[in-house]
Amino acid sequence: METIATNVRIGNVSGEYTGYRNDSAQLTVDVRVYDHAYPVGNGPSIAISALVAYRSTSGGICAGQCRDALDYVAKCAAGWNEKKVARLAEIWETWHLKATPESVINEVREMFAMGENH
Repeated sequence: METIATNVRIGNVSGEYTGYRNDSAQLTVDVRVYDHAYPVGNGPSIAISALVAYRSTSGGICAGQCRDALDYVAKCAAGWNEKKVARLAEIWETWHLKATPESVINEVREMFAMGENH
């Protein structure tokens, strides 16, 4: 297993997503690459998960497979923009736990190397 990102802040999600009045909930993402796709071993697979929370010490509003939180980013963190967030959402939707082409894995590596803010 390779860890590409751990607790990387993507931005703040809108109150519309969280059910609260403001846009202060933070969205962080973890990305890992496994040697075999789940449930069948057809090459490496990418695994993405997220956490939406008000503070890292508080309980999460959403954790795990909350891919839809990317659709509600109201303010991007340093190193991120709407286009990059949309591309991450597309990769998550298309390749999560599936045999993932090395070109896509490399794109994600570059995405997080350029957007490191953790």
